[in-house]
Amino acid sequence: MSSTSPIRVLYATHEPNLTGASRSLLDLLSALDRDKVEPTALLRGHGPLERKLDEIGVRYVIIPYALAARGPQSKYPKWVMEAANSIAERRVVRLLRDGCFDLVHSNSLLADVGMRAARRDELPYVCHVRELVTEDHGLVFCDETRTKDLMSHAAVNVFISRFVANKFSSWVGNASSRIMNDAVELDGVAGRIEPPFSSPNVIKAFLPGRFAPGKGQLDAIKATKIAHDAGVPLELTLAGGVANQGYHDECVRYVVDNRMDYVRIKPFLEDVAAEYGKSDIVLMCSNAEAMGRVTIEGLLAGCLVMGADAGATPEIIRDGENGLLYKCGSPENLADRIVFAANNPGAAQSIAGNALRNSTSFSSKAYAADIQALYETIVA
Repeated sequence: MSSTSPIRVLYATHEPNLTGASRSLLDLLSALDRDKVEPTALLRGHGPLERKLDEIGVRYVIIPYALAARGPQSKYPKWVMEAANSIAERRVVRLLRDGCFDLVHSNSLLADVGMRAARRDELPYVCHVRELVTEDHGLVFCDETRTKDLMSHAAVNVFISRFVANKFSSWVGNASSRIMNDAVELDGVAGRIEPPFSSPNVIKAFLPGRFAPGKGQLDAIKATKIAHDAGVPLELTLAGGVANQGYHDECVRYVVDNRMDYVRIKPFLEDVAAEYGKSDIVLMCSNAEAMGRVTIEGLLAGCLVMGADAGATPEIIRDGENGLLYKCGSPENLADRIVFAANNPGAAQSIAGNALRNSTSFSSKAYAADIQALYETIVA
C-alpha cells in the first residue's frame, strides 16, 4: 500500500438486518474519510442492510456463512454450521486476495469467518466486541477455544464498554485492546416540536428492542401498570423483533389480562427517530446491556432516559444528571421514578436537556477519526 492509497478494509457483519450492531456500523461507514479508508462490507445473506449500504455508497459482497455461536432455537446443528463456515472461510480468503485488502474489521464476535480468513491469509484484523453473547443473546460459542485464539491474535480487540471488556479480559491474552463507545447518529429528532413532559394529559414512554427475557419488557409493562394505577397518564410503546416467542407471548398476555389499552406492542421499527421524537421517556430495562445504543439514542432525542442499574448502562447514565437509574429487576422502583418525573416535569426537562447538551461524545466524525487512526497504526 502506498502512502497515498486508502486503506482497504473488509467489514465482516453478523446479520444483514438493521440490528444495533449494523446501525452502528452504518454510522461509522457514513463518517469515514473515503480518501483514507476504502470500505467493503461482507454480508452473510440478503436483507435491509443492503439498501442502507447502497444509500451511503458502500460496496458489499454476499457470502453465506453461519454465526460462531448458537442457542437452543438454532435452526441447524453445530456440524452443519461448522461445515458451512469452513467453505465460507475459503471463499473469503479468495475475496481478500482478489480485492487486495489491507485488513479485516469483524463487526461482531457473533461471526468469526472474517477473522478466520484474515488469519489464514496472514492479514491483520480488528475484533469488535459488541455483545456478551450468553448474557444478552442466550447463545454459546460453537468453539470457545477457537474464539479465544482469534481474539488473542487480533491486531486489536475493540470493546464497546468496560462491562464487555471485563468479561473478555482473560480471552485476549497479550493482544492489544481498546474500549470505545459506539458513535450514534439519530436523524429526524433534533427539531422536535416540544420538550418532553410538555403535555399534562399524557406521558409517552418508549422501549425499543427485541423481545427476550434479559431485555426487561415485562418489567416495563408492570411498572407502567403501577404508575398508571397511581394516576400517571402514561402510555407505553414497545417495539422490536421476537427473539424469544414465549417471552413475547407472556408480555402480550400480561397486557391483555390486565386490560392495559395504554400499552402498544409493535414489531421491529426500521426508523425509530419518529417514535423517539414524540416520546417523553425512553426506557432501558436490560439486565446485561453491552453498551446501550437505545440509551444513547434516547439522550440524543432529548428524552428523559430511565435505565436499570446493571450492565453498561451506569457507564452512560449518571443518575439525576443526564438520566435516572432504577434498581434492576424492580418494576416498583421503576414506577417510582416514572411517578417522580410526572410530578416534577421541570426537573425531568432539566435532566433531559442536560443530557442532550452533553451527548457530543458520541459523534460519528470523532469516532471515525479514532478508528481511522487505529487502522493507520495497524497497517503502518
